[in-house]
Amino acid sequence: MIAAVAFVGLAGACSGGDDGPAVEVSDTFVEAPTTTAQEQDTDVRSFIEGIAANTADSLEAVRGLTAEGSDAQAYIDYQIVLARALKAIGQPDRTLDSVTVEDRALKTCTTFEGEEICYRWTDFATDPSGRITSFSVNEKPITGRVVRPSAPVEFDGSTYQVAGGLETSTDGTLLVAVTVKAGGTGVHFPYSASFVGGDGIQVQNLPQESGVPTAEIADGATAYGIFGFQQSALPGRFLLDNVCSRDYRTCESI
Repeated sequence: MIAAVAFVGLAGACSGGDDGPAVEVSDTFVEAPTTTAQEQDTDVRSFIEGIAANTADSLEAVRGLTAEGSDAQAYIDYQIVLARALKAIGQPDRTLDSVTVEDRALKTCTTFEGEEICYRWTDFATDPSGRITSFSVNEKPITGRVVRPSAPVEFDGSTYQVAGGLETSTDGTLLVAVTVKAGGTGVHFPYSASFVGGDGIQVQNLPQESGVPTAEIADGATAYGIFGFQQSALPGRFLLDNVCSRDYRTCESI
């Protein structure tokens, strides 16, 4: 059974503090020697076409074109979770309409509410085996902007994991994807989370005065949550606020 947590609102920064056990969110990757790939290279184009199709299946199909543990792989892993989350809540696939070559860049475009939105993909790098390690989107390198999956965290019989994340190229918002597999008698999954950046600033994804809506996740179900944070600096620590057991007898930040 699969469920999804809806997208949440954004809030500004506040002074930091330690709210309890946290998941360390890292952007660290030591790259192997790289060579610049030609934008017309078959694997590179297939990679971007998989992203443009923008379904979990198409993204998983091109994951093998990325180097293990690389920024490119972390980018794809986040997009896979995002595609699954959107499908789980019934949103249509956000397929891009076209992939073209323009000024030695690959360009993808789509139309949203009557407006054309385009992305330029450049600066592809590969490892010695030819697998993609990194690239840039709209002239911004993904290096330093991707979040790698964390180790799973167990609480009250349920499993929580940061599945990935990305600092967007448009406004710098940090998006963090979380998966929850409920065990025991289910779980109360909060929409509230915090991110403590490398600069020591703590950011909430929801204003404190708004209250904290909670998703009810049935035993054995998997849910996806996408949390957005403004003014956040990677790497850092991600916390789910006040995760509770089904009967609310046990609550803590994880």
